[in-house]
Amino acid sequence: MTTVTINHSAFPFLPGQVFNFTEPITVLVGDIGVGKSTMLKLIATEDPAALINRTCKNIIWWDSELGNPRTRNYEILDFFLQYVNNIEISQEEKLKIGKIVKDFLVLNSEESTLTCSHGEKLFPILESIKSHSGSLILLDEPDSGLSIKKVEEFVKIIRSTIEYGTEYIIATHSPVLISKVSKVFNMETGGYEDSKYYLERTWNR
Repeated sequence: MTTVTINHSAFPFLPGQVFNFTEPITVLVGDIGVGKSTMLKLIATEDPAALINRTCKNIIWWDSELGNPRTRNYEILDFFLQYVNNIEISQEEKLKIGKIVKDFLVLNSEESTLTCSHGEKLFPILESIKSHSGSLILLDEPDSGLSIKKVEEFVKIIRSTIEYGTEYIIATHSPVLISKVSKVFNMETGGYEDSKYYLERTWNR
């Protein structure tokens, strides 16, 4: 799947650390400041601080803060243009991405920016990942702003795409999302563990 080897210091990681993400759906967990978002950024930007080996050619990176009602349209457009990795991407895939951007900007007009909630703006983008089969999809707190029902719908969406070779690495603090997968990747220990055990141990600290 995806292996990340730290070449030189990239706080909070140390040179020589290796992270093996072997599950089709990897949920990153751990306290604030342990490097969940940093890990996603290292992979998405192919930062020289880390050596990235991955089986998926294309990368889609989504930061939920860009779906926040405070975010302006030009920032959202810049996000897509900057962080969709188009290496060896087909023209058909480029058109799909263009349509997603167009639909998103229509949904998030200046008027709807004032009337849509965070979740109402975010969920259509999460639904659009169905068109990116075979990609490595990085999601930073995608559950932010979503109801329990919508989190369950989101999990169904990502599970439906796994058979097409899509891989997910998701950072979250949500016990709802964590409870929907069998294993989580604990960034504090550097390995996978049973999700139920993680939740029980975390709540009983």
